[in-house]
Amino acid sequence: MTVTAVGSPVNTDTNALNTLTLSVSPTALGDVIVVGAESYNGVYFQTLAPPTGGGVTTWNLMATDVAPGIGLIVYLYWGIVTSTGPSTLTITMTGNPNYCFANYQQFHSSVSGNWIQDGAGGNNDGTASSGNYPSQSPANPDELYVGGAWLGLGSGTIGGSDAGYAYLNGWGAFNVSTFVYYLGATSPNSYSPAWNQSPSDIFAVVSGLLWAIPVGQNNIVMLL
Repeated sequence: MTVTAVGSPVNTDTNALNTLTLSVSPTALGDVIVVGAESYNGVYFQTLAPPTGGGVTTWNLMATDVAPGIGLIVYLYWGIVTSTGPSTLTITMTGNPNYCFANYQQFHSSVSGNWIQDGAGGNNDGTASSGNYPSQSPANPDELYVGGAWLGLGSGTIGGSDAGYAYLNGWGAFNVSTFVYYLGATSPNSYSPAWNQSPSDIFAVVSGLLWAIPVGQNNIVMLL
């Protein structure tokens, strides 16, 4: 089984608006989409609704970190492509959102379009100059590890680099939003890529695992 990233990430940001939209175009039914969404608004109350559209009928929450003490919300959602071609992904916010960032990435499995989440998503937040995305331990071979983060307040530098991981560090109006993934995460290993920022500042990080069940194995599970 092989998991591959399809195309380049699609991302955008908004300022002081209650709706964020992304123009996307998923290419294959049964592929999985992962959306990372992050927002900041200091002490003011806000929420981020699940995505809608984007070629996906049902979006599933993979991981979330809501850190009102530092004003951050970070989500990871995933969903299976049910329609291909041009589409609009929409994320609606309530309250008084300041900045919101979103990233959309498609992945393909060579064996199946029946994706499930393996275990619970992880999260962490606080103030630091470096750390790791939450550790995940796959139960199966060839899983997909994904992580997302909000790092700092845009005045410094952010980054991260670990062998085998693909990083997207910063886009949009401020250098704060990140997305990272690893193709082929395999039991019994654990996965927890590094991140860093300078100077030390607030952060919120989340992660999760996805697995495409091989068709034959799925049939066995169903029979049992």
